Amino acid sequence: MKFKVLILTIGLMYLSISQKLKADENVQSQQLKEFNNWINELDNKDEISGAFLIARKGKIIYSKTVGKVHPHRNDMITLDSSFNLGSLSKHFTAMGIMLLKKQNKLKYDDKVQIHLPEFPYKNITIRHLLNHTSGMINYEVLTDEFWNKRGFTNQNMIYLTPISPS
Repeated sequence: MKFKVLILTIGLMYLSISQKLKADENVQSQQLKEFNNWINELDNKDEISGAFLIARKGKIIYSKTVGKVHPHRNDMITLDSSFNLGSLSKHFTAMGIMLLKKQNKLKYDDKVQIHLPEFPYKNITIRHLLNHTSGMINYEVLTDEFWNKRGFTNQNMIYLTPISPS
């Protein structure tokens, strides 16, 4: 009798969980549809261009591109297009650093060279980088002036490292 009750309980739990997952999938599907409609609406008004990707648990559940690579060219954005992210990546990097601090894998006042021995500036801390007070060269001045004429790679930016902060 106890075994039947256990099987019945497990079965009911499974049904309950599977119904919840199905409900979550329906909500997710509706939200993705609404998001897609919103992107289409903005695209139709020429108010947006970009590549969009939403992933859940490591799986892509939505991807879409809209608009042109550059306002003065007719090349359309594709999923393989690259973008000048500028300051956008700073938020993700800062959050990653905060997660590493929470896991006690680093401290804000650690010298960057502790974690990246090849980093050329010995007195710069993680806190300096997060606060933008490292004294490192502002390479964006170069990219702002020349970015439409010539692309810069990460390797190009690395060549600026001999210019030491004071």
